[in-house]
Amino acid sequence: MLSILACLVGLASWMAAFYHTNHLPYQIPDKIYQAGDFVPVGNNYFISQDENPDGYSVQVNDAKLLTYQQLFEQYNLDYHEYSRLDEYGNVESNYVYDIELNISNTDNTTGYIFFGRYLLVDKSLTLFYNSTIQALVYPELADVGNLKLKPGANKTLHFFFTPSTGAVQKRVRKVEKMLTEDVFSLCVSEFPARLLIKIK
Repeated sequence: MLSILACLVGLASWMAAFYHTNHLPYQIPDKIYQAGDFVPVGNNYFISQDENPDGYSVQVNDAKLLTYQQLFEQYNLDYHEYSRLDEYGNVESNYVYDIELNISNTDNTTGYIFFGRYLLVDKSLTLFYNSTIQALVYPELADVGNLKLKPGANKTLHFFFTPSTGAVQKRVRKVEKMLTEDVFSLCVSEFPARLLIKIK
């Protein structure tokens, strides 16, 4: 009788553990840093552990919200080389976030930084890495979403972020108010922890 009771208790414990493991969502922890902080990426990544960014660190030096006119004047670009329409004819936001980021590698010989997945996030709006603007400012980065540095090297680059045209079309005034008033964080990894750097 006792052995049957022990089996039932054991079965109930196993079922409770199984339910807990398979039905409660795993919460990815956030690690929050401030602009200017030296942020080691460690074993965090975006899509695959093969990114192997251990040894890389990132530091936000500066962050500016620019109009397209300011952006093109600052980088001496031809405004006619860029269309603010997406493939569906939707107009992009009037603003671009320009993030100056210092990236360094202490001793990693095989990994890289996957900046093509970087995001700017706040509580209700996400800005995506804009590879088109990036390629205009840095032609050598056209169609490249990652950066590999030699051990002991560092590089300072500007990265550009814009909200999706869908978000802009649905609520243009609200989006532009959030862009000018909200506090955004740069997301530089998603698993197993999200590394977030507050940019202001």
